[in-house]
Amino acid sequence: DNTLRLWDREGNPIGEPFQGHSRSVNAVAFSPDGEHIVSGSNDNTLRLWDREGNPIGEPFQGHSRPVRTVAFYIDGEHIVSGSNDNTLRLWDREGNPIGRPFQGHSNSVLAVTFNPEGDLLVSGSSDRTLQLWDRIRWQDWLHDCCNKLLHHSDLVQPKTDVAKRACQVCMDHAWTRSERAEFLVAQGKALAYYQQDVAAAVAKFEAALELDGAALEAEPRGLAEQIKGWGTSP
Repeated sequence: DNTLRLWDREGNPIGEPFQGHSRSVNAVAFSPDGEHIVSGSNDNTLRLWDREGNPIGEPFQGHSRPVRTVAFYIDGEHIVSGSNDNTLRLWDREGNPIGRPFQGHSNSVLAVTFNPEGDLLVSGSSDRTLQLWDRIRWQDWLHDCCNKLLHHSDLVQPKTDVAKRACQVCMDHAWTRSERAEFLVAQGKALAYYQQDVAAAVAKFEAALELDGAALEAEPRGLAEQIKGWGTSP
């Protein structure tokens, strides 16, 4: 019936069915803290839910065929999925795919799990093989490096091609939506203060709000004008 249900240990349903997928649900997993649930479906998407059955955010879109298996990473902030498109994908909790699909299987990926340390991932497939992956370690390293540079002047005000490429890598492959929004706000503030460019600052602030509605507490143009004034104060 395309739904999920939460049950107690005696087999009694808790609350109402979780409704949101348009086709059969193939896989579910609890987050490590037990507060969230991820599901994978024949509608080619994953969905994140709270324990009351409320969908969180939009469906995770990236697989081209049904999602057969899902698992949370040990930090609860990342999710891995396996699909009939023969790939695995890594996601942040906002549903953004991280990096490229994991390619290596020649048939549907039916099972995925992390080792207890979280630095290895194993997958099982209809091609009758298992694959061991250590790419998660690289993703964690990239995320940590990008976070250390989140407010660094070389990224906030990139002047070289190398710095600009580094910004794009962090934006595309490392940061969550809220982290990308935080970075755009920092760039906007630098544009208003150092370059006195209100229009460019407003564009950064508005892009940040599209990613995270709580990224700014002030109206974009008013904030940009205010920060510009600080830069011209004696």
